[in-house]
Amino acid sequence: MKSILVVDESPTIRETLAIVLGRDHRVATAATIDAIPTAESPALVILGLPTAARESVVVDAALAAVGERVPLLLLSRPGVRTRDRLRRSGRAFSIVAKPFDLHALRAAVDLALAEPPSAPAPTSWRSTARRWLEHPYVTRECALIASRAIATDLPVLVIGTGGTGASDVARALHVGRGRPGRFVVRSARDLDDRALRRARRRARRGTLFVDDVHAASREAQHALLALLREQHETSDDLPDVVTATDAPLDERVARGDFLSELAHTIAGAVLRLTPLRDRADDVPALVEVETARVARRLGLGDVTYTEPALVRLARYLWFGDVAELTAVITRTVAVRRPQMIDATDLLFDSRDIARDAELSPAEEPAGRPRNVPPSQSAANASERRARALHAIPATTAAAHTLQAAPAAAERAELPSLEVLVGELAHELRNPMVTIKTFAQHLDSVLADPEVRARFSALAGDAITRMDALLENLLDFARFRAPQRQPTDLRTLMDRALAECADDLARKDVRVEWGGEVASRVDADEAQLLFAFRSLLGGLLPALLPHEPLRVSVTDPFTLALNAHTERTVSQRLAQLVGDERDGDGQTLPLAFALAAALIRRNGGMLRTALGADGRTAITVEWPARRTQEGA
Repeated sequence: MKSILVVDESPTIRETLAIVLGRDHRVATAATIDAIPTAESPALVILGLPTAARESVVVDAALAAVGERVPLLLLSRPGVRTRDRLRRSGRAFSIVAKPFDLHALRAAVDLALAEPPSAPAPTSWRSTARRWLEHPYVTRECALIASRAIATDLPVLVIGTGGTGASDVARALHVGRGRPGRFVVRSARDLDDRALRRARRRARRGTLFVDDVHAASREAQHALLALLREQHETSDDLPDVVTATDAPLDERVARGDFLSELAHTIAGAVLRLTPLRDRADDVPALVEVETARVARRLGLGDVTYTEPALVRLARYLWFGDVAELTAVITRTVAVRRPQMIDATDLLFDSRDIARDAELSPAEEPAGRPRNVPPSQSAANASERRARALHAIPATTAAAHTLQAAPAAAERAELPSLEVLVGELAHELRNPMVTIKTFAQHLDSVLADPEVRARFSALAGDAITRMDALLENLLDFARFRAPQRQPTDLRTLMDRALAECADDLARKDVRVEWGGEVASRVDADEAQLLFAFRSLLGGLLPALLPHEPLRVSVTDPFTLALNAHTERTVSQRLAQLVGDERDGDGQTLPLAFALAAALIRRNGGMLRTALGADGRTAITVEWPARRTQEGA
């Protein structure tokens, strides 16, 4: 039994708590701090606070009288000064408002008396953050400049494309300089004089990281320049300033879009983050340190790589840079849990997880046994693939698509469990980060009405996004065998486009219809409408503003979408959709995976190609024979 000390001026509260808590704990009571018994140090002090005028005095007396490690449970709602006093003391405390609810009180007591979590491992983020200023995470030249920048308070400009780790480098500078204040991140795209002053207060004596500084408005540029001048001339309370860009500032200065003086001022020290594809020689060293870090976190022993695996990693272009390399290593080590990784073991995308599961679960256990030698694993995988290919009837691709699928083939048309789980996790991660950030900064959020409103909107949007995603998956799961009937492709696509008209209008994307051909195929209307909605839902975020979305029915069995999307998205979709046997083992975005599954289930095919003009062409087509046979 743990001991609890109850200090409250009210004899009723003292007696009530002694009765309620005395069944499970040893409870001592006192009317004032001066009268507390000293025979035993309690595990918890429950402190009833008096009127607001005296609460600070009572709290200070309790802090002086009770051991430093004893948590406090406060009855009442202390003011802001009391909260700040407790936080500065480093004391663990919680609050239950009077008149207290019995269940809330018991829950607070149980939480306060719970065993504290184990101390963080010595490899916590703060102790390892500086790796982002060291080779091989950055080039040796960049690491040398960073080591000198740490010893100064010069503004630092980080130049690097997405994925090279600009924000991680900025955090590492903050840790390396030992700044006592916060590390605050702001995007220059929504920065103005007022927002900068607010960010400056939050980052007092810490570090202010301004991302995409090239996109700052003229007002924000002048405000940032004024802050840097003030920091140089007067106050020690101002934050360090670290900025980042992936655009050539000199060109923007020449065009008059960026202040020349600001460009020179923020570049007190310049860290150029060279893309990983341009420093292939650093890949093996980076793979080694990242693998050791991941294996240590997972409680694994040493993990090594074969020469072919290292060659494959070094030759890959790493479009997502260090962030993508880290994801590939984490996925491979976490799923394979090997002693040695071969080239065939590397999981460049979550869809690769399913590549060994080509037979039914009854014939092959899911996943690869832990610590199987890679050569044996590769041989087993090859043998399984040979058996699977031998079992498939020798039919043409078209005939295979057109045949009425039995139950097993029907299941095969759906995205694999690994694909769904991987993409679901990817889709949920961003809104979860938003909500987590809201929770971590709750105190500062509640104190500022504007920030509170903004965070509330962001959290609401994140929850709405997750709710819509889960509702979408539930709708998809309810579909069974298609109830085919003559269905007009043009009419269904028109309905799907009407439902997302507001989103298209926000991007100023107009829909241009082409072709007057009648289009009727045999399909389940509800499933096909869901597929078109998912297709547009996956495409909308990638559409470039002010560019038309062209929709046409080129023949009775084909509907085509032609859109201008971000080039990286176009390239990925061109590899992903189309004939999946020609794909590169990558995973479809979840919306496209669901759309493709339902279109295949209804006898159609979903193809994507990247045109010479940079536009993405998406085609939904039904082979004519199926339609004619069903007529």
